[in-house]
Amino acid sequence: MPLSPPLALEQLHEIAKRRDLADIMRLLWEIKRLQILMLRVDQVQQGMVGGGGIIWDVLRRDLDCEPCVVDEREKKRKAWADNYEPGEDDEGE
Repeated sequence: MPLSPPLALEQLHEIAKRRDLADIMRLLWEIKRLQILMLRVDQVQQGMVGGGGIIWDVLRRDLDCEPCVVDEREKKRKAWADNYEPGEDDEGE
């Protein structure tokens, strides 16, 4: 059985409000999906002596699609952009 796509934070909040059996099953599948992701991280760590190879590529692709990772990257990008002020290094260029 293929895994379901990741749940975004907003979806998790909506599920928490409803609390029906279908939602509970969806949450259990979400937990299973995250467990599989963590197992891949473990594989990467163990394989890093040799560079990671295909396992690293699969992990990077998975992380690039994770709502929590995408959201966190966007927050960091926005915070950097909001706080960026041209400094002395930018003057005279």
